[in-house]
Order: sequence, then structure tokens, then C-alpha cells
Amino acid sequence: MNDSDKHFLDTSVARSFLLGSNNYRKYFKEQFGSDRLYVSAYVLMEFKRSYLCQIINFYFLLDMPSVHTISDAIQAWSNRFKTSELKAVLQLVSQLFAMRTLDLNNIKHKEIALRAIGQYVKRLEIKTRRGFINIGKNEIQCARAKVTLKFQNQMDFTEDFRAFLYDINEIEVCRENCSVNDFILIRHKAPVESFIKHSEVLCSPKSNENNGFVNITEKLDSVLRGKAAFSCKLCEAIGDAVIALEAPRDMRLEHTDYSFDHLCPVVGQPHYRHPSERAVIKESK
Repeated sequence: MNDSDKHFLDTSVARSFLLGSNNYRKYFKEQFGSDRLYVSAYVLMEFKRSYLCQIINFYFLLDMPSVHTISDAIQAWSNRFKTSELKAVLQLVSQLFAMRTLDLNNIKHKEIALRAIGQYVKRLEIKTRRGFINIGKNEIQCARAKVTLKFQNQMDFTEDFRAFLYDINEIEVCRENCSVNDFILIRHKAPVESFIKHSEVLCSPKSNENNGFVNITEKLDSVLRGKAAFSCKLCEAIGDAVIALEAPRDMRLEHTDYSFDHLCPVVGQPHYRHPSERAVIKESK
């Protein structure tokens, strides 16, 4: 890695840099050193949508009158969600409570836990602003990326969180105010068509290395053929393509997803795929 390299972080790396295990965060700090780390408004939006929103959702679950203790909230969350990502959120919240020596079955500790979550979200939001440099580009004009988390009350975060969730989940309004059609179908139509052609000649489209990229191109092909309409949900599915198209060509895109190994060469984007957290932990043993 050259000292002159500028690092543009994909969502997976930005999140791992902040929230990964000790070994994984150490790995990235060794990789990047004291270099400046860059992100886009779209990357920050993905981080807020995929992680901060889930933490805040847990906050409101714990805040429900019918949920009397932290243990009740954890049990309800475990029953409602099964994916590894949401389980990871639950694990982090549990660790947060453990550090404060909270009794999960004590009704009186519920309010302390709510404040702890609120303070955690606030610290994390500050870290994303201070730890990364926003390149100032939002070519897709993603309206969800423009939603900010404001802290008006330093003790009770309920209304601030409610306003944030309301705005970022207004997906129909957000969709009306973005320009993804112009971004994909006009400005970047040629590289998008190249993505699709590249996926059609892959020898093993269902392999772990190719599957994510193929899924993205299938969605893009449906849009180009007029068989699917853009939505926030569809945009979530093609997020890696959006990031690759929008990435600054004078920066190296840092990622962990295999899809960028296909996307970046097509558009001439410098990139580097980092090992998974599991691989780094295994190597460090």
C-alpha cells in the first residue's frame, strides 16, 4: 500500500472499522495507519439504515410499557429476528448492559438501559462524523442519505429517535425525491450494461465469489428492461453497484464483498478486498 493511497470505504469496511471485534479493528487500523478515511453520503445512509436503525428499534421495543425488564426485551427481540446481523445487534446491546452491570431482570434498571442505548447511539453517530471524511458526493440524490439524527434532549432520546425513524422510513417520499432513475438509466447506463454483460459470461454464477454480483446485475437488468421499478428496497439490493459507480476514481475502494471484484474493474475503480472478520480472527490465533 502506497502512502499516497486515499481510502474510500465501502459500508462493510466502515462498519467493521467502527464495530468489528478487537482483532478486526486492529487489522484495519494497521492497514490504514493514520491515513484519512473517506465515505460517501450513500455509504453513511447504508450504515444508518442497516445498523443504527436496528439499535433504535430495540430501544423502542425496550421502551414499550408491556416490556418490563431488559430480559423481556432481549427475549422478544430474539424471537422476532433470526438473521445473524440482528443477532449481532442483540449481542452488542447485551455487552453494553453488561459493562454497566445492569440486572437484566430488574424493572428499575430499564430506564438506565434506555439511557445507555441512547448515549451509545449518540457516541456512534459522532464517531461516524469525526472518523470519516464525507466526499460530499450524493450523485444519486438519495433522500434517505439526507436524513440526520439530531439530539435535542440529552437525557431522553425518545422523541429524537422517533423523528429520525419516521423520516428515514418514509420510503415512498424518499423515493420521490431521489434521482436513481437518472443515475442508473442515463448517466451510468453504459457501465450498468457492461455489468450485466460481464455477469452473463461468468463460469460459476452461483459460487460465493460471484453470487452477490449476479444478484445485483439481475436486478439492474430487470430495471433496464422495464420489468421492475426503482424503490428503496431495490436500491438496497443494488447498493454495491451504486457505491462502485459513485466512488472517486483517485481513491482506492476498500471492501470485503466479492461483488466489487467484478464491479470495480468494469468502471476502472482501484479497489482492494480485505479478508473477512472470521479469516482475520482465525489468522491471529
